[in-house]
Amino acid sequence: LLVPAAGALGAAVASVLAQGLGSVLAIRAAVRVAGAGVPAAALVRITAAAVVMGAVAALPVIALGGLTGLLAALMIGAASYPLALRALRALSAEDLDRVRVLVDRLPASVRAQSLAVARFLCPGPVPAP
Repeated sequence: LLVPAAGALGAAVASVLAQGLGSVLAIRAAVRVAGAGVPAAALVRITAAAVVMGAVAALPVIALGGLTGLLAALMIGAASYPLALRALRALSAEDLDRVRVLVDRLPASVRAQSLAVARFLCPGPVPAP
């Protein structure tokens, strides 16, 4: 319904809505089936970082338009999301421990840089809710 009415913007909105609904349903299923705990405060901070990234990335699209605005939005979005994650302290020391397991599987030539990025994104304990 959104795609014929709004074109590419409608497709983007439909995609965001579908992925958001899918995420909510997946979390609900994990809680119901596996008894998984949902770190609500962390989830809110991660979502806030995504909203910040979306708002910041929208600026060049609105200001410049066209391909130039889109390319600028991609670069700005790619830079702003990790910065927002760090500023909001969305990732914890536990997340860093999980990432270390993955970093150990990377080629030796990129392990140090990857771990440095992970340490930047996971600066310390998550603030109490």
